Amino acid sequence: MANSQAGFGIGAVNRRIVSVDLFRALTMLAMVFVNELGHAEIQNVPAWMIHSSVPDHLTFVDLILPSFFFMVGMSIPLALTNRREKGRSHLYIWPHILIRTGALMIIGILMGNMRSGGVMHARGGMTADLWYVLLMVGIIITWTRYLRRDGSKKVFFIFCRLAGAALLIFLAVIFREGDDLHGLRLHWYVLGSLGWGYLVSCIVYEVFRRQIAAMMGCLALCIIFYIGVGQGAFHGADCGAVRWQRRDALHPWQHRRRHLAGAEAQVGRRSAIDCQQA
Repeated sequence: MANSQAGFGIGAVNRRIVSVDLFRALTMLAMVFVNELGHAEIQNVPAWMIHSSVPDHLTFVDLILPSFFFMVGMSIPLALTNRREKGRSHLYIWPHILIRTGALMIIGILMGNMRSGGVMHARGGMTADLWYVLLMVGIIITWTRYLRRDGSKKVFFIFCRLAGAALLIFLAVIFREGDDLHGLRLHWYVLGSLGWGYLVSCIVYEVFRRQIAAMMGCLALCIIFYIGVGQGAFHGADCGAVRWQRRDALHPWQHRRRHLAGAEAQVGRRSAIDCQQA
């Protein structure tokens, strides 16, 4: 009896939920596989292994991102409850939420510009590939969860974070893209959108966590908002810091395929005109 009751005490705070961890691992494995398959531009890939470009049609690839968002949302109550059971107050929880949200948005903007599908140019002759590699290095050393140490190791970990942040600022300053050589633009990408979703979900849960009807009402509002975005209700309109552009919903490889398809169609039309004139 003592052992069974101990599972519900303080010792249970650090226990993991295996089903959540397994679902997270499978989702991340599928995400890495699909992303690498798409960027490798392998020919003759079965249609069910890539994102569907047909209206009202889904493949398992289209379910990976929703599964990832579902996993994040499902983990929010568990994580916040875990912190409360450890004695954390709102003065600790909310700064943690805001810091994580800001990190996701910053990474999302940087990666969104990196994968926007345009031609990237950097000042000082830096190649695009080198910029990408340095970006990943900066993200890793800035947001790695370092071990808690004292003395020289603690100073070294702090130095790593500051160096990573400085590297990211440097890369953001030298970034140039397109014919007009513009700088960074507001491409949220997956992680930036995840940051917004994480922030909204945390606010809704913290305010209405004991009121199921209110939480369902917030969910309904989010669904209505999503439908409005899909139907172009916010197309090109400023919503605070967010500019909704429906083209950003497409994956970069879809932009490339559409561009190639358009170019092929144009070449075909020109060939037909030349044949008629001949």
